[in-house]
Amino acid sequence: MDYSDAPQVLRDFLIYHETICGHSKATVDQYYLDLRMFLRFLKLDRGLAPRTAELDEISIADVDLSFLRAVTLTEVYSFLAYLSRDRVRQPNAHEPEYGLSASSRARKIAAIRSFFKYLTVKAKLLEENPVQDLDSPKIPKTLPHYLTLEESKRLLSVVDGKNKERDYCILCIFLNCGLRISELVGLNLQDDHGDSLRIVCDYPGLRGVFHCFSGSVEMARELLRRGWYLGFDGPITYKNAVKALDVIAACPTDRMLLETDSPYLSPVPNRGKRNDSRNLPYIAARIAEIKSMTTEEVAEVTLQNGKQLFGL
Repeated sequence: MDYSDAPQVLRDFLIYHETICGHSKATVDQYYLDLRMFLRFLKLDRGLAPRTAELDEISIADVDLSFLRAVTLTEVYSFLAYLSRDRVRQPNAHEPEYGLSASSRARKIAAIRSFFKYLTVKAKLLEENPVQDLDSPKIPKTLPHYLTLEESKRLLSVVDGKNKERDYCILCIFLNCGLRISELVGLNLQDDHGDSLRIVCDYPGLRGVFHCFSGSVEMARELLRRGWYLGFDGPITYKNAVKALDVIAACPTDRMLLETDSPYLSPVPNRGKRNDSRNLPYIAARIAEIKSMTTEEVAEVTLQNGKQLFGL
């Protein structure tokens, strides 16, 4: 995506998220689009652009620190009101509908929060964070997506490999219990990487988490390309975890999850003991070391990833 319209301070923020935080290019592009819309709205709202100007045509190249330092919580709420009432959902629709959903507005709030946190905490370009007390829209609970009967039959028909009978029975239990797709496809890769990846390729619409990921960097990239999350647990702290460390380095932080595999696979320094969620900080600390982040940042981003994946 072309960032030529972005002021330098915004470009620096985008580079930070892609290179330091390890976010995917798609995530960084979305940050840019959300923040560009916000800055365009501010220019229009402050009278720095003609009232007759189309929002999507306003340049933000001249936005500087003095402009950002003047942002108030009231302006942010005005922006959210615009999104809720006046923003077109699908600009190219024959009969456009107005007002973005709560989840779309919450995503834009997340981008604004992250931007001003970067300016105040990381870059130290602003003395105060104007959106520190910003509330998010309440997102209504939604029903999970599900497989139809025919889709379920097709899924079962491709089960194969040395553990065919076991995997077939497990999938039948999941399907009959009506578990979420993300739980249905939370496959454990410790046994058969090839079979699991083949199922993913046969059903490109499925999304989920690959539990206890121990595959190669190449396999990880293929799964990430298809929209999957990767689960990391105790073994990444072991001395022989060379391959896992390469995978973590290549994996964007917005696609990682922390796991225990309780009661097994306790991380160092508790290896060999019964595992539980109290050991998660050791896993987060190892990832933080590899990604040049703090343990708290890893804990927060993986928490948000879990909420996003499981619809919490």
